[in-house]
Amino acid sequence: NSYTDIFCPMYKGLGFMQEYVKEWRPRPLILCEYAHMMGNSGGNLKDDWDLINRYEQLQGGFIWDFSDQTFLKKDKNGRDIWAYGSDMGNVGATSDTSFCADGLFTSDRQPHPQAFELKKVYQPVHFEPVNFSKGTIRITNRFDFTDLDKFSFNWYIEANGKPFLKGDMNKFELAPHQSKEKNINIPTYEPVAGVEYFLTVEAHVIENSGLMEVGYRIAWEQFKLPGINKNTSVNLTAFSPLTRSEDKHEVKIS
Repeated sequence: NSYTDIFCPMYKGLGFMQEYVKEWRPRPLILCEYAHMMGNSGGNLKDDWDLINRYEQLQGGFIWDFSDQTFLKKDKNGRDIWAYGSDMGNVGATSDTSFCADGLFTSDRQPHPQAFELKKVYQPVHFEPVNFSKGTIRITNRFDFTDLDKFSFNWYIEANGKPFLKGDMNKFELAPHQSKEKNINIPTYEPVAGVEYFLTVEAHVIENSGLMEVGYRIAWEQFKLPGINKNTSVNLTAFSPLTRSEDKHEVKIS
């Protein structure tokens, strides 16, 4: 530990990181490994990154691993399979589990579901509500070197999943690691009882840049808007009366 510029533990939970930031320390915490993407993993990434983004002393971590460690082979029926472990033969230590198929991507670089979860959690622009009655949200630039004037912003509202309203936000500057409150000018509308309204805000690339083409969505967030509950009445006389039975183990009410 005394020979590194960073403190780099492995698979430490939220409680450990919360203890680390209780006092200022000379070395940042970077988890040498903090998430294992085998199977249906990745769903707790937001919890980690809500904390990491809140404290300067927490500076991220590394995921095991980027892609599945598998090989394209034919099975006994001549079908293409991604082989691992004892599929390669019985030489030395082998694995008959999916332990080598534990990446964010398949071996031919097709994304597993957790790759999309990672993309959402790592997105470089953060949106949070301030006052929906005034259409105000707070936008945070999590880039290290890029101003948000390199992107366009739009919003749309869906009513029970169907397009309802949409609009664009005026272009604005926002330096790295800065936040700004923006009004998205939602027109006044009368909510219909029993209808759910969701607001989605998006950021898009406006110039070709590296792997990102014009129009590529780099960040988005969705918020549920206030609505009106639909009151429904139930005719209790339309149901059969309750029945009750009992034995020494249980009471049943049907």
